[in-house]
Amino acid sequence: TPYAILWTSFGCPFPCEFCCINNLFGKRIQRFRKISSVIAEIDILVQQHGVKHIKILDELFVTNPARINEFCDKLEARKYDLNMWAYSRVDTINQKLLNRLKKIGMNWISYGFESATPEILEETKKGTSSRMVGDIIKMTKQEGVSICADVMFGLENEDLNALERTFQFLTHYNF
Repeated sequence: TPYAILWTSFGCPFPCEFCCINNLFGKRIQRFRKISSVIAEIDILVQQHGVKHIKILDELFVTNPARINEFCDKLEARKYDLNMWAYSRVDTINQKLLNRLKKIGMNWISYGFESATPEILEETKKGTSSRMVGDIIKMTKQEGVSICADVMFGLENEDLNALERTFQFLTHYNF
């Protein structure tokens, strides 16, 4: 069926040491398109091209709850039957946002878990903990949203045990 990708923002404000996104922009910022422009683009995709499947290709879509709520408000009013996919961090999402996103057709969220080793997450300045990750996975699944798990192998100071730990994490949650 018709499929489209779109961007609602560029960049990322987070300080993850391994990430190349900020190299493109020279600093840790995120530039946002107006939600009204994004919705107008979705209107064109749906009404003129019959698009039902949309991948939001922002490096990090879920960062600003007020912005996400505005996005959801405008899409809810249109009552489109969409199947969408986007990126989030586990520390930028919550139950309320997940619920809103699911209602407008956000059926997939890709989380950058990176590693299951706390020391590596701390060294890379990821800013997440294994407890936080577990809570978000449970919450996301409760809302009926599927998870695309992004991990990285070969991070600095990663050894075979750390690789195995991340592999076991992926297996445990059946991603």
